[in-house]
Amino acid sequence: MNCLQCGTALLNNEIICSNCGATTDLEKIDTIVEQPTPVEAPLEAPIEESQDDIQVKAPKKNIVKKIVLIFGLVLLLTILSGGSYFGWSAYQNKKEAALAAVLKQQQEKEAEAQALIELEEEAQLAAEKEEAERLAEETRAFEETVALEQKRLLQKKQQLAQSKKLLPENCVDQQACTLSMLKSATNLDLNSIEIAASRISNQNTVRQGDIGAAWALNQQGIAEAKEKNNLQAIKLFRQALNADPASMAIHLNLVDTLFEENLIDEAHKALIQIISINPRLTYAWRQLARCFADKNQSEMAINSLVIGYQFAPDKQGMLVQYENVTQQPQVGINLKIIYLSAIKKIRTL
Repeated sequence: MNCLQCGTALLNNEIICSNCGATTDLEKIDTIVEQPTPVEAPLEAPIEESQDDIQVKAPKKNIVKKIVLIFGLVLLLTILSGGSYFGWSAYQNKKEAALAAVLKQQQEKEAEAQALIELEEEAQLAAEKEEAERLAEETRAFEETVALEQKRLLQKKQQLAQSKKLLPENCVDQQACTLSMLKSATNLDLNSIEIAASRISNQNTVRQGDIGAAWALNQQGIAEAKEKNNLQAIKLFRQALNADPASMAIHLNLVDTLFEENLIDEAHKALIQIISINPRLTYAWRQLARCFADKNQSEMAINSLVIGYQFAPDKQGMLVQYENVTQQPQVGINLKIIYLSAIKKIRTL
């Protein structure tokens, strides 16, 4: 039976045409043409497909191809969309990772900056605390020093008042006060030494004379001393002192020249005269110690050096000079012992 629409053979009484899809109404078909079945067919002959079979299989192949094509397209779209998704996802992950790294780096920088600020603040606080402690310590030390100085001055004032009461009643002239100073040095009674020196200064009546004439005679005396004409130099120095008895330089030149001539007694008298004018002249007391040493009066020599040290403007420097004397080879053993004893005594002050 053939399709009424397109004429395609319908196999097995098909109702729907496989070629055009038309529906066949079997009831309207009057006759059915039957094909004779071939009786004799060679057994080994190949079976040839009929035109109808080819026409039936062609649409099926087309459908399969369409399905495969559609499936391939779907699979391709799936792969592409999956690849796009994974690529986009990887891009997003990379972008987020980069952003996270930037944020982390920024956070680390902020943390470092904050840590640095905290360290600077801590260092500043520590420096301020240290400065405050230093100022407090300096203030405390200054207050202690002031308190000790005030206490020392008060004690000195009390000692001076007590020493005035203990001074010998006969310390009314320069010679007696000089002797009182030497005795006070034995016990290191420095307050009595100071009081006696003040009394000597108050009793001084020597006034300045003709400076020009005295200085001219002094220069002549120095010239004679350089020529070893010591006696003539002594005479000129005494004439100069008659012109200006207040000149300490001329007095000291006279003392040095007297020592050169080994006139110890005359030098002693000249030194007492110097002390009566200026009892705080350190050089005079050192030279007086030399006189006492020559007379074997060691205790008085030591006391003279103690008084000279007491009146020295630079006590440490004077102590160094005393120590240097003990190292000089030309100084006699007796005088070295006197200086060493004086140094030992001074160190107890």
